[in-house]
Amino acid sequence: MLNTKYLIIGGGLAGAYASISIRERDKNGRIILISEENYLPYDRVPLSKTYLQGLIKKDLIFIKDEKFYKDNNIELFLNKKVEKIDFDNNIAFLKDNEEIKYEKVLLATGGYPRKLKVEGSEAENIFYLRTIDDCDKIKSLINKIKKAVIIGGGFIGCEIASSFKKYNIKTTIIEKESYLLPLTLDEISGKIITEHFIKNGIDVLTNTSVNKIITKNGKAIGVETSDGREVEADIIIIGIGIIPNTSLAENKIKTNNGIVTNEFLRTKKENVFAAGDVANFYHSLFNENIRVEHYDVAVKHGKIAGMNMTGENRKFDELPYFFSYMYKLNIYSWGYMKGYDTIIRRGELNIEKGFLQFYLSKGKIKAVLAVNTLKEVEEAKKLIMQKEFDNPEILSNLNISLKDLS
Repeated sequence: MLNTKYLIIGGGLAGAYASISIRERDKNGRIILISEENYLPYDRVPLSKTYLQGLIKKDLIFIKDEKFYKDNNIELFLNKKVEKIDFDNNIAFLKDNEEIKYEKVLLATGGYPRKLKVEGSEAENIFYLRTIDDCDKIKSLINKIKKAVIIGGGFIGCEIASSFKKYNIKTTIIEKESYLLPLTLDEISGKIITEHFIKNGIDVLTNTSVNKIITKNGKAIGVETSDGREVEADIIIIGIGIIPNTSLAENKIKTNNGIVTNEFLRTKKENVFAAGDVANFYHSLFNENIRVEHYDVAVKHGKIAGMNMTGENRKFDELPYFFSYMYKLNIYSWGYMKGYDTIIRRGELNIEKGFLQFYLSKGKIKAVLAVNTLKEVEEAKKLIMQKEFDNPEILSNLNISLKDLS
């Protein structure tokens, strides 16, 4: 049995930055990081954008190179899987019968793609984009593809469609809601952005689901939609969300849409932490538990979890932030864009000119969305959860500076 002071499970952003943060504070404690993939810890964000488009090489996706981990005595157990954890005795059991006894453990297990369960969904040219290997398989076919169908009009689906445009692939997005990016946008702005995609050559079928995948000799050749249409495809990408990977914690550590933690990213078990996509963490600003699936939160979670594993007591109380870039469309968000009851727009609803949107609950701003603009965002961010607006419409008045509202 191996013994380690710190055990990190997960080779994504949160896991990697936790290992770095720990080593900065504890120069000698043994660190073992376990990843199911056979790659150095890496950033998934470029997979649907610059890496898929061939604009960056694989080496640039890795958070640190191999030399860094060796120089800092961070042991990487790649292509390894933790089967279960005995949280009472602090022992992790690996698939190959290895056992690791730890003092503190971080669960940074991320999530896995939500599967589409319809007839034909196991055909060979159907892909989910979550890993480097997923992306490499798609890239190996990309010059042979003329038609693609993307099921799901969230960020992953829209980013892949944008990337496919570079290759002149005729692409159709199928989205069950009435507009693209439905988890982020209201109907009015969502429909404007949907029109933007259509104007840029992407076919978009909204209010539509997939009845079945049409196959021939085990290969997908198209989809049949809920309204009876058939859409041809050489490749089908499914992007209908992820499910947090809580399997190691189930029935042992509290889970609820992720692994539940306090503001210090610590679970009810004192020496067990969770970070990144899998963490459903308490945020003192919003006075509720939230789960966020974005780059910035994963990085900062990793850093703070690492600090706290070494004995510090740092809260994660920063504004959640995310961004997405898709041809001529830059989207930024700060705050928590769920549980709102009012949306106020600042600026004309025009993609070229850009606009801000405020998402409020009971008169308090929970989130700010910026589409193709960074004007006034610093002032807007300062207003999040800071005061209650009796007349929220004042936020739309361009004659009143946001500085004067704080």
